Amino acid sequence: MGLANTLLGSGDIQCAQSDYNLAESAYTQALEIYTRIREGEGLCQANALYRLGEVYLHQSQYSRAASSYYKAKEIYTDRGSNQGQAKALVGLGKIYRRQSQFEKAAASFVEARMLHAGSGHEEGQADASCSLGELYSCQSMYDEAELAYEKAIKLYTRVGHARGQVLAWSCLKSTSCRRLEDTKAKLSSQKAEDLSAIIDTCSEKAEDLSAIIDMGEKAKELSAITDTRSKKAEELSTVMLKKAEELSAIIDTCKKAKELSAITDTRSKKAEVLSAFINMCEKAKELSAITDTRSQKAEELSAITGTRSKKAEELSAIIDMHKKAKELSASIDVCEKELSAITDTLSQKAEALAAIIDMCTKAKELSANIDTCSEKAEELSAIIDTRSKKAKALSAIIDMCKKAKELSANIDTCCKKGQELYSSIDDKARADALYDRGKDYRLKSKYAEAALSYNEAREIYASLGDLQGQADVSYDLGQVYHLQSNYTDAVSSYTNAKGIYKAIRKDKGQGNALFCLGVIHLHRCNHLEAAASFDEAESIYTLIEYEEGQANALFSLGMAYHRQSKYSKAVSFYNKAKQIYARTGNANGEANVFYRLGELYCRQSNYIDAESSYNNASEAFLGSDPNRGQVHVLCGLGELHCHRSDWSNAKSSYEEALSISTGIDYKEGQANAKYGLAMAFYQESNDTKAESFYEEAREIYANIRHEEGEANALYCLGQVCLRRSDYINAASFYARAQEIYAHIGYNEGQTNASDGLQEVFRLQFTSTQSK
Repeated sequence: MGLANTLLGSGDIQCAQSDYNLAESAYTQALEIYTRIREGEGLCQANALYRLGEVYLHQSQYSRAASSYYKAKEIYTDRGSNQGQAKALVGLGKIYRRQSQFEKAAASFVEARMLHAGSGHEEGQADASCSLGELYSCQSMYDEAELAYEKAIKLYTRVGHARGQVLAWSCLKSTSCRRLEDTKAKLSSQKAEDLSAIIDTCSEKAEDLSAIIDMGEKAKELSAITDTRSKKAEELSTVMLKKAEELSAIIDTCKKAKELSAITDTRSKKAEVLSAFINMCEKAKELSAITDTRSQKAEELSAITGTRSKKAEELSAIIDMHKKAKELSASIDVCEKELSAITDTLSQKAEALAAIIDMCTKAKELSANIDTCSEKAEELSAIIDTRSKKAKALSAIIDMCKKAKELSANIDTCCKKGQELYSSIDDKARADALYDRGKDYRLKSKYAEAALSYNEAREIYASLGDLQGQADVSYDLGQVYHLQSNYTDAVSSYTNAKGIYKAIRKDKGQGNALFCLGVIHLHRCNHLEAAASFDEAESIYTLIEYEEGQANALFSLGMAYHRQSKYSKAVSFYNKAKQIYARTGNANGEANVFYRLGELYCRQSNYIDAESSYNNASEAFLGSDPNRGQVHVLCGLGELHCHRSDWSNAKSSYEEALSISTGIDYKEGQANAKYGLAMAFYQESNDTKAESFYEEAREIYANIRHEEGEANALYCLGQVCLRRSDYINAASFYARAQEIYAHIGYNEGQTNASDGLQEVFRLQFTSTQSK
């Protein structure tokens, strides 16, 4: 029992130092002891299971974490521990949130909050409310998120939990930023900063007080030592007398020992045999310890391998963006030719309408002359009313005048309709001009101006009822938002374009919009939605025999299954795409397939095939994009060496990639290479160089508006600071990463940054308590 408690405490210390492998070992041993004891130790067993769940959650081993939390919850339930059940439910909720099972996560957090409320544990209620707020924020349910955070703040305030208030205010600030409510965001940020300042002041005073208390305790200890020494001096004389008596008895015993010596000689041989056997047992134990150590190192290597695989996925989105840019350029050339033909036709119609309007003007002049004649005819009728023949003739003339007036009215109506038609042609030309201007701005990377022109063009197309124009503008507007990493608006624009293209039966347009939606879903780790979009796009492309689109959709389907670890399906789709790329002579497409296969084999620890695929990619890139392609391959090889824990070769690959990128001024390649170098140095525990390269990569990502890359670098900087217990800077980096992840809608990244912040606050609290 005592040993189990010691192991549990040791595991807590290792967790606080982020050494999760050692913590797992300690908790597992404690759990085994508690399980053997059984009698009356159910809660201890549950506590060990819960701690194991926390370790597995930090290691992203979600199935093992869920199993531990479930078992702990069952024991807590049997023992009637509401708080235990609640904390196990919160752990399960975190797993569901990371797996995007939002309904299950919400149910777990709500149940946890109710259990805490039932047991009067307000701090637990606040923690559960905070977790609920983060969950709602991930789903863009901002009203619900704000209510949850506000409730958490009230509860933390009531129990005097300052660090909890800081966390809740920071989360509330992030939510306000996503809703573009700057005033609320500033207020929340100010509250969080004020509370942090108070906490820092209290921590300093607590340290001073602790030092004073330590001095008092040392003075007491010194006094006690002095008293003890005086007593020991008195006792020593008494002891000396007793020792003299004992010495006499020992002499008598020695005489008896000589008699026993003869007997002892016969037993010595047996003792030597027994000693040799004991030595063999000790060597067996040493061998067992060595085996355990190697097993632990194997587990650590597995954890490192899992971490590296995530970074390889980020490169796929980058390659897709370059490929889309090339496709977009080709599409623009075709559209310009079509628009030129349309403009010529419109000019001819405008000339015809101008001729009609001239005729209408002449008709109006004729009508005015007829009115004058009518008036004169009426005057003449008054003079010669006595002459019936002439009167009848004049009457006929008057009838003709009336008919001429009716004809004039019809001519006016025709004129108005002609003017309206001319006006509509003028609006169409203006919309087309705005659309062209938007394209020009987009190509120059002036995205704000492009969006403004596109939106104005879309309004005019909508007023004219021009569905084709609306669809084209919506699609291009989606491209602009996509390039800005504004995924929410991009999805809205692509979805709008897809619906219109479907309604007017423009299959290729519908397929392109579906493909772009798939790319965004893939980037946001919504793999099921991504696969569905790519699959539908591929069906359309196959139907219209558009091979380039078909190959791209198959390649992207491979990526979607690749990221779900469904490797056999991924390989199948990659190979289908490669066949089409080879048939159509698309060397860049083939190179990208080889590159992704290299990543896949690397994730499966099939390093021989991975290296072979990377070499094939390098050869294929020579026929399309040799310099940039070589940068991608070198970064992939760097990742491969990291999986093998071969940090020296990993750094060599990244350094070569950095050299090539710098030579061709390829900014994104420079950032990726520096990010890889930082990872290698971090694994070697060289935090100084790791921090330097992460910061350089972050700066480049920020300059080229690569928001995900910037957020990833910020998150890793937080990890570096956390490892050296620099909690203030760690919290700052995590918070900045969380804001960017929230802005681009990357839920998994947002969750990781949030967990990092919570870890900082937990370690700060533990550090304060230990003092």
